[in-house]
Amino acid sequence: MTGDKLSEYLIFRSSVKRVLLIVGLWPKENPSIFYRFLPLLQLTLNFSTVLASAGFVRLHINNMNRAIKGISVIISFTGNVLKSLCLLLNRQNAKKLHDILDSKFFKLLDKPDLSNVILDEVTIFRRLASLMTSLTYVSCFIYITRPIITIIYQQLQHIHPIRYGLVLPGVYPWKIVPNGLLYKMHYVLGAMSAILAFAVTTGLDLLFSLDVFQLMAQFRDMSRRIGKINAKNGDIEALQQCVIQYEILIQCRDILQKIYGPILLWTMIVNAGTLCCQMFEFVKMSEISAQRAIFAFVYILFKLLETFHYAWVGSRLTEETEKYKAAIYACNWHGNKRFMSSMVIMLGQKPWILTACNFSNISINIFTNVLNTALSYFFLLKTVQDKNI
Repeated sequence: MTGDKLSEYLIFRSSVKRVLLIVGLWPKENPSIFYRFLPLLQLTLNFSTVLASAGFVRLHINNMNRAIKGISVIISFTGNVLKSLCLLLNRQNAKKLHDILDSKFFKLLDKPDLSNVILDEVTIFRRLASLMTSLTYVSCFIYITRPIITIIYQQLQHIHPIRYGLVLPGVYPWKIVPNGLLYKMHYVLGAMSAILAFAVTTGLDLLFSLDVFQLMAQFRDMSRRIGKINAKNGDIEALQQCVIQYEILIQCRDILQKIYGPILLWTMIVNAGTLCCQMFEFVKMSEISAQRAIFAFVYILFKLLETFHYAWVGSRLTEETEKYKAAIYACNWHGNKRFMSSMVIMLGQKPWILTACNFSNISINIFTNVLNTALSYFFLLKTVQDKNI
């Protein structure tokens, strides 16, 4: 059983690593020049997409459907730029966090009596990662192949002149000749921008869950160690080890919040708007292609899962710290004054609650809040549209 769970953990970890290596954001010891260049490539392409989409929105500002399509792209790709910058600006801290948690986790795996405990929920985390990765692949495939399928459909239906669409909506200061060299270059660059954007989104989301899973493992180890303490035997060394380990984990938590605080805040605020835009397109199925409707549906699922993922993972870390505090209270620490004073201090520590830049607590409640906000925006848009008809 432990062997199966270990395999699942390694699959989970390797899937996160594989996605982040594509965009050069996985913490490496001595990265090559090419590896350091990858994030710059992604940032350049994504920022260019934002500018082109802004021009598209400006051109079609009086057409709500087209404007919302462009705004949705701007929101999504601006979020990717923010996520990349949050990690790049804290690259050293991210590497420190990775080195501490990764090394400590593999040390815990070397203990046969403990490995089954720390891998208890790995199946849920691995399946969540697999589902998010699968939705990413599907979204990328639909995004990139949509113009090709549209061109093939027009040729089969003998529609002339054939309309050559791009991967992403955009307006450029130069003329793009249909099916010309410049069109093909824009198509390739748009496809690369979409692939890298989805890789950043999924990779950093899953890196967050990997870091939290490793933090949870440390708390389970300390809970088990605290539970074996016997005040009468003077297990002061075990107590000191737990205190030292807890101090290290506090540093890890602070780094995690420093990196992911802006990302979490952006996700809370913007995902509601993105969901609203996609729902607005999805309900207009009679006016859009089947492929566009499928993409809108898949993207809605992806954003819902992303929001739930952050909310659930944050809640799980809070629950694990509460269990650690309960283990401290339940251990055999009575009868020794030195132990009693130390335990009272440890019991005074509050359970961890991750925050989005101290603006909001990361818990399962943010999932329902985002859903409520998205629906409110959606009905507001419908009301505005109905008044304009």
